[in-house]
Amino acid sequence: MVETLEAANDAIEAASPALHRALSPLGRRAFFPQDIPFQAAQARGKRFNGTIGQITDGRGGAVPLPSLAAGLAGLPAEARNRALLYSPVEGIPELRHRWREWQRRDLQEAGGPVAGAGAVSSLPVVTVGLTHALALTADLFGGDGRVLAVPGPFWGNYRQVFALRTGVRVVSAPAFAGLRYDPGTLSGALAGAGLAAGDPALALVNFPANPGGYSPTAGERRELVESLARVAEERPLVVLCDDAY
Repeated sequence: MVETLEAANDAIEAASPALHRALSPLGRRAFFPQDIPFQAAQARGKRFNGTIGQITDGRGGAVPLPSLAAGLAGLPAEARNRALLYSPVEGIPELRHRWREWQRRDLQEAGGPVAGAGAVSSLPVVTVGLTHALALTADLFGGDGRVLAVPGPFWGNYRQVFALRTGVRVVSAPAFAGLRYDPGTLSGALAGAGLAAGDPALALVNFPANPGGYSPTAGERRELVESLARVAEERPLVVLCDDAY
């Protein structure tokens, strides 16, 4: 296990030194254990599968309660099995591929700020909800000494998820200068946070903003990306996109 974890960290560091530096101590220790979910994936499709207790018909098909069977009567057998049997921990592979394609539908446009980014991104991972996803991110990249920049006003739960749970220091700056959105608010908050040169940092964008409700224009989004790209030239920067709506 230790050797496998070291190999995983070595692979991440070789592929992306900045990402490896941005990981928290917990993030560098995190590794999917080779226990029941791992074994279930290995056993999938085999004649005998005794890894996870599920009621099946002896041929891998689900045996639903009558009320569930009636509600799913219009589905083909494969789709009904998918609805009733355990799905992979990270989500159904086909769904994750479709989700990724949808997320990256506009990234290849000529001249876009992130053209080509889809080729180097991972598949999305299914979580049990918005706060769970944020908590996982806080575990992977947070911790004492880390700084998270959030435009103000912001959803108070960010403090619980990041500061209370992992010790992150939350810094903020007003999202609006006068009556106009300020695309440099996150970079400005980080600039005033007293970070040492090269220290990793986090920045969080939330659109439509909660509680403000504002969504930046295309030009403002472009300026926001450019301002964060300048920060990333100075330090590893993890940008979290909380686009719940």
